Amino acid sequence: MNAYAVEGDSTAVATGTDATTTQPADGAEGASPSFFDSPMMLVGLGAVWIYLIYSMRKNKKKQKAAKEKLNELKKGNKIITIGRIHGTIVKLTDDTFTIKPDNKSDFTLTFDRSAIMTVIDENAKEGDKPEVEEGVAEKIEQK
Repeated sequence: MNAYAVEGDSTAVATGTDATTTQPADGAEGASPSFFDSPMMLVGLGAVWIYLIYSMRKNKKKQKAAKEKLNELKKGNKIITIGRIHGTIVKLTDDTFTIKPDNKSDFTLTFDRSAIMTVIDENAKEGDKPEVEEGVAEKIEQK
């Protein structure tokens, strides 16, 4: 109940607060808990942690699968390089491979093993396209 004192009115109630009602008993400030003290912060940090662990494991599996594919390469495999060059492997070393883009010519190209984008499945039908991510050239052609 708020009432304002008018000069000369003895029945008016004072609305001020005194020090004993605003100060906690232990003398500490009466601030509300911060965001970092709340349980929601722990839930949020837990969710971020789980997401990071999940994504790291997923990336590690992809890298392992890619490394296995590179180790399984052999002479005669058909591949596509990151430069979109199709060819057949004619020579393999630990670090490089040599492809022959055309079976009719003696022209060969040598690349690092990291330049392999896709190994074409030999069991696929002739009309099937290998699964290749859409590159920059295709995006430009679409525009």
